[in-house]
Amino acid sequence: MKDTHLAHFNSVNARIEKLLSDNKTNTSLQNELLLIQQSLKACEADNKQFIKERNELEDKQMKFTKLYNAMLNNLPEMDVYLFDRDGKFVLTGGKEKSKYGYTNSDFLGKTLESVSNELLQNYFPPLIERTIKGEQLETEFKNKGKFYKIITEPIYNDNDEVEYGILIGHNITKLKKTQQKLKKSKIEAENIARSKSNFLANMSHEIRTPLNAIIGFSEQLAKTQLSSEQKRFNDLVNESSDILLSLVNEILILLKIGMGKVFIDRTPFDVRKVFEDVYQFFRLKAERKGIELMYVVDDEVSPVLVGDPFRLKQVIINLVSNAIKFTDSGSVRFSCSVKKDGADKVRLRIDVKDTGIGIPEKDQAIIFDEFSQSENMIKEQHGGSGLGLTISKKLVELQKGRIKLKSEPGKGSHFSIVIPYQKGTVGDVLKEEQTYVVNTDLLKGKRILLADDDQYNRELANTILSSWEVEYDLAMDGEEALIYTQQKKYDVVLMDIHMPKMGGVPATQQIRSGQSDNINTKIIALTANVVKGDIKEYLQSGMDDYIIKPYTEEELFNKIGNVLGISIAKDRTVGANLVKTDEKEVDTSLHIDLSDLHKAMRGNKMMINKMLQSFIDNTSGGVDELKAALANNDWDAIRETAHRLVSSFRYFKIEAASGLLKAIEENVVNANYTEIPKQLNSLFKQVEGILLAVENEKITE
Repeated sequence: MKDTHLAHFNSVNARIEKLLSDNKTNTSLQNELLLIQQSLKACEADNKQFIKERNELEDKQMKFTKLYNAMLNNLPEMDVYLFDRDGKFVLTGGKEKSKYGYTNSDFLGKTLESVSNELLQNYFPPLIERTIKGEQLETEFKNKGKFYKIITEPIYNDNDEVEYGILIGHNITKLKKTQQKLKKSKIEAENIARSKSNFLANMSHEIRTPLNAIIGFSEQLAKTQLSSEQKRFNDLVNESSDILLSLVNEILILLKIGMGKVFIDRTPFDVRKVFEDVYQFFRLKAERKGIELMYVVDDEVSPVLVGDPFRLKQVIINLVSNAIKFTDSGSVRFSCSVKKDGADKVRLRIDVKDTGIGIPEKDQAIIFDEFSQSENMIKEQHGGSGLGLTISKKLVELQKGRIKLKSEPGKGSHFSIVIPYQKGTVGDVLKEEQTYVVNTDLLKGKRILLADDDQYNRELANTILSSWEVEYDLAMDGEEALIYTQQKKYDVVLMDIHMPKMGGVPATQQIRSGQSDNINTKIIALTANVVKGDIKEYLQSGMDDYIIKPYTEEELFNKIGNVLGISIAKDRTVGANLVKTDEKEVDTSLHIDLSDLHKAMRGNKMMINKMLQSFIDNTSGGVDELKAALANNDWDAIRETAHRLVSSFRYFKIEAASGLLKAIEENVVNANYTEIPKQLNSLFKQVEGILLAVENEKITE
């Protein structure tokens, strides 16, 4: 082609040269011929460039074709077939067919019937026919131990008619085997997780059940006449039990986190109450060490947040507990502020600062690791498992938050936490459970059935229930509990979960599905299990509530009082004890229980008197604030003061006054102001008797 074109060009050019030579005198003709010659040379140059580009394109196309064929023919464990509407193969690729002794060229231009491939003959014909009819297909089949996945796709021409079809066959045997291994591994992992969960439940049960008896009998023993030495021994038992229970709780929650059994709730709550609860929990411990404990919640913090108050309190308790433990003088301060505020969301910042021994910089990187403690802490022999900070960090991260530490040896530590929350409304906050004083008048005459296979826990229940002046029966297992419920009507059934013969869940289900008078009786689960999913199962089985072992007498009394819906107004001490002061009669018969104070102070008379005087001073000051706020109709001040006072009254089990304070606080929140003056005047009268009664509780030499 190139030679022919060049020959024509040379021939034309030669004739032009001859004409130029023959017509030298004809100037006009020569000019025309020269122009033609120049045009020919330009065309030749363009043609050479075209030929060059065409040759380059042909080279690229050839290379691409080679690469395409190499790729198509070497698809691993895969075959590709392009066929026309008559079923003839026009293109094939892949190397899976080589395992059956075929090459791609064996199919070109042939129909499936002319290719004696048993695998294709068995599975491909109907797929090809349906594809030609316009169907897109995807299927799997097994042949001689191998698994194949087939995909077909019709290819349309400009007239929207199927002109070709493409079929892709993929050997997915390895994938199937991997899936089978993964499925097997998943089943094994689920079995392991189930075993861990069962182990966790069993370990919790085996440890907490005897702890329940130890703590319970120790509590009952404290109510008897003891010598000073016996009282000291009993206090040591109590203290050791608390330490053991704390360690068990830490290990169990760490196991739960590792198993993915800890879930974050979304509940409306008041963060101020969380901080107040933590403060009251540690107030006496801090005062006993002679350090100042204080907390602050900024006004900008929303009154209601939506999140997990239990997990938040758990984190703050761990951090404050550590701060008090490692602070021998100075103060511990925890606070709450707004890190970032939005329309419906807020990032809350919690800070815990102390003036304790501090943590060296080299230890700060490992302080959140499991069972790790700073050498500084170990050297000072403050004790502890080293799990508190690990748990705190994991719980914070589960709430999508972060925790940081700044510390300097000898100057203290500063933990800061940031957690995101939704904002809520005041009406969303769940109503708190009532808190009762153990008063025999409240449950007198009630019928209670307790089912527990542990001999010591039944004996403990016998001791507690007999002092409540209730009618009660004790069952050794679920079967015996069913017999009792068929013979007698009960107000409450206390049902242990793990019992031989029949456990608490099936026993509850039978009670609920039976025809006895107890079909609607309140049933409370007694469980040592701390796995939330299992507790949910107990409630779904028909139980009304649960209490975690070990529990105190007061906790059990409160749980029964709440499930029965007993009015707090009934919690009064029978009888009058009136004294005259300033020509007015004041009731000093109000129930005051200082057992927690004496336990916390370990019989230290000076500290007990100091705490009593502190209560008197704070209460007197609070009453003055309430009177001033009432005179000015300052309802917010009334709410804040009532909220501050209620915890002290509850600590001394002065439930009538604490209930009144709580009602005042709720009335302010609900803008129900008309009842508040009457409630406050009633409170002022009660406080006069309370202060006299507390004064009389002071220990004199």
